[in-house]
Amino acid sequence: MVLKRHGMYWKGKEEIMNKILTTTENLFIWTQRVIQECAEYQVENLISHGKLCLDIGCNVGGFIIRNHNRFDNIIAYEASQLNVQSCQMNLDMNGITNAVINRFAVGAEDGQTLKLKKFNTSDNCGSFGTVDFMWDKGPYIGAGWEETEDSEEVPTISLNTILKDFDNVDFMKIDIEGAEYQFLVNKDLSKIDIISMELHNFLIDLNQQKPLIEWISKTHNILTPIDDGDISRHQILIAKRK
Repeated sequence: MVLKRHGMYWKGKEEIMNKILTTTENLFIWTQRVIQECAEYQVENLISHGKLCLDIGCNVGGFIIRNHNRFDNIIAYEASQLNVQSCQMNLDMNGITNAVINRFAVGAEDGQTLKLKKFNTSDNCGSFGTVDFMWDKGPYIGAGWEETEDSEEVPTISLNTILKDFDNVDFMKIDIEGAEYQFLVNKDLSKIDIISMELHNFLIDLNQQKPLIEWISKTHNILTPIDDGDISRHQILIAKRK
């Protein structure tokens, strides 16, 4: 397989000209923390080796650094320009050559323009999202993603477009800060062997969690228990193709 980057679906614009969201987080410290956090996707327990992995929401590359030897190729997608640059730097520093990064926000359709927002309680470089939400209860009350003058614009790509050139995907990791419903529902998941994802619990308040799980269950067996009353930030959902 020859790794290729997707062309830009950007409403005819050849370049992205907009403000870039930044962070005060130390890249080395953040990267090491993400590498450890990516144990939650349980790759080691789910697959010994695979040809193709999709890293949807690759952040600064912690999942790739941790798991690149487990796959022949990794194709990654990340909405934040800062994170894309940081991820590529991390891959270069670690001599990782079997991964490519595409700068897109994943969405229901191609070619939309979304505002990338910073999580309002943190400067860490993972807290960028495209879904509007603010908690009004529980331990995160007042926290959420909000648009500012510096909000970054980013083009969208759909799962259908990502998958169109592949017959099979061995593993798909997803961490997209609450955009799971838009990305997965009404899309053909039958090419994907294993899905391991952060399921953000504010989808319960948006009435999206149940239909999302029902959609995934059409083609996959859910391997992890899901609590529809969980008030933590997210749960891990792991699904294996039937």
